[in-house]
Amino acid sequence: MINFPVPYETEAIYSVIARAGVYQALTSPKQLLDEVFQDRKVVATMDLPCNLSKIQVHLERTGQYDLEKLIYRHTIFPLYAVFVPENVREKAIDLMAFSSGGVVHLMLGVAASVIKYNDQFKYCPQCMQSQLAECGEVYWKREWYLPGMPFCIHHGALEELDHSIKEHRHTFQSASSLVRPNAFQITPQSQSDSYVEVCRWLTKSALELLVLPPMSSPSYEQWTIFYKKIALDNGCNKGSFCCHGSILEYFSAGVPLTLLQQLGLFEGLEKETGWLRAIFRKHRKSFSYLQHMLIWSVFLPKLSVSEVLNQVSAISADNIPKKNRKKSHIHIINELPERRASWDRLACEFGVKLARKCKEGGALYAWLYRHDSDWLLSTNLCYKKQDSSPRLEKINWRARDVDQTKALFRILYKSELNSPDQRMSSNWFLKKIGRESSNQFNREKLPLTWMFLSAYSESVSEHQLRRVSKYCYECSKKNQDIQLWRLLRGTGLSEVRITSETRTVLLLLGYIDS
Repeated sequence: MINFPVPYETEAIYSVIARAGVYQALTSPKQLLDEVFQDRKVVATMDLPCNLSKIQVHLERTGQYDLEKLIYRHTIFPLYAVFVPENVREKAIDLMAFSSGGVVHLMLGVAASVIKYNDQFKYCPQCMQSQLAECGEVYWKREWYLPGMPFCIHHGALEELDHSIKEHRHTFQSASSLVRPNAFQITPQSQSDSYVEVCRWLTKSALELLVLPPMSSPSYEQWTIFYKKIALDNGCNKGSFCCHGSILEYFSAGVPLTLLQQLGLFEGLEKETGWLRAIFRKHRKSFSYLQHMLIWSVFLPKLSVSEVLNQVSAISADNIPKKNRKKSHIHIINELPERRASWDRLACEFGVKLARKCKEGGALYAWLYRHDSDWLLSTNLCYKKQDSSPRLEKINWRARDVDQTKALFRILYKSELNSPDQRMSSNWFLKKIGRESSNQFNREKLPLTWMFLSAYSESVSEHQLRRVSKYCYECSKKNQDIQLWRLLRGTGLSEVRITSETRTVLLLLGYIDS
């Protein structure tokens, strides 16, 4: 692609591609995908884009950008890289070079994270004013899209637009098309000093993490030892074990409650299975950068991110404890009769489920499952309660079918008035009412819903003709002549993409020559 824009220092890849469309005056999203990727199925992604090998080819003339530099300097990949195992980090980099089908988000824990990614467009008015003054144009900065942290290190809370990044799956929307100069006005924010202070510290640490050079990721074992050492250094221990009550008390005193609630990290914080306890136990999974940094802000406020990561990486394999949990076979055999008798008594008195929940039952069940699982499982079958009552249907599918069909008709009537830009396909209707997967997997239980979809879903030709009729109606109201090039531009169509049915109608109307 000729004249492909060079990324600004903190610009997101998404923004670079959007600016390429502006430079080439491409109004069709599909045409932009053809020019940049030679693939019309590429999804516009702000946080962790893929197909970066194509971007690397367009920037070869600069001699400055390899794949790793594009990933580490113009995506938010560094926020995840140091917190996942090294093999996952390397695999994710390889996948981001080509089409991954969403696997990168799954590997890095984005899809399952408690820190949900907000896909609304965000910007800082003051930063955009500076961009306009220095560069003559505005662009999306990657630090505006940190998961859970809509905060500018220099100017405070970010402004959020009504437009969503996912609203148009294959469209790269430039900052200049969504944010007008009159929108560079600052909305007053009323937040406590402690809240702003913690947000500023977190954003500063996240930005430091973003600009760190590529490095190998610490292992789960190194993170486990590191957090155990934090607890010991701050007196939150009972002997060699972490005292989770003291950790929670220490942590709650240093982080504003409103921030935890906003991030979705407050619910279940005090529970045995809460994330704060889990991060101070043996690491078996990755945690979000915000979960790590919230703890660092309380327990290690004077250390920079690079110093923390150096400490974790410095933990050698010799320091990782290796416990031999195997008991002698003879000792286990000697304990079996007594433990079997104890479990028999508990299961007979309370049943299997309640026996596991009683004071001594949980540990007893775990011991037997580890050392004598065959006997335990066969014994539990004897105490299993037989449910003779007929199984009730949890969902009234008939009622759901009727309610959904009514909702679909309401959406249809509303769309006839508003005429949405998107094609009103089956998936479009299902997304409007929710439960897309449930409706797809239970088609036979929802006959009315699918009868409606087969009757009223819009084909590609119908969608194109609706756009043509809407444009013609608007021109007739303004007494404007309709010319083919204006018609195609106003409807977002091109002579290449119009279907045979649409072409026939345009031919009959005299807009296309035979």
